[in-house]
Amino acid sequence: MRCSVGIAPNTFLAKTATDMQKPDGFVIIDDADLPGCLYRLKLRELCGIGPAMETRLLGHGISTVEQLTTATKAQLRKVWNGIEGERWYAKLRGEVTFAPPTNKSTIGTNTCYRLMSAPTRRRSPCCTSFYRRQL
Repeated sequence: MRCSVGIAPNTFLAKTATDMQKPDGFVIIDDADLPGCLYRLKLRELCGIGPAMETRLLGHGISTVEQLTTATKAQLRKVWNGIEGERWYAKLRGEVTFAPPTNKSTIGTNTCYRLMSAPTRRRSPCCTSFYRRQL
């Protein structure tokens, strides 16, 4: 069995870290690494950006992860047509966000281990190991 591990300030970035080095990867994203460590990724390599969202981002002039991370909260709210844009703004900066549950088309396990010391009160570093299987 193989496993990739990502450690980051929030679950979204920890999931992203697991995909940055597969298989059997171990990636740590620290606050000091953000957002530069994400620049080498393509938009579709971020969890939650599929073909339709990529098309929408391109329509708003965002074609790279660097452009996505430098967009304002208002710009991202416009791209996502609502509060989800603000959540993305926060997630990309390592902030912990909460979103309503969604229906998923995969089965898997995602365990987030809270570390004892957090860099700030608003952030909760976590380590996640992630495995999924497409239905």
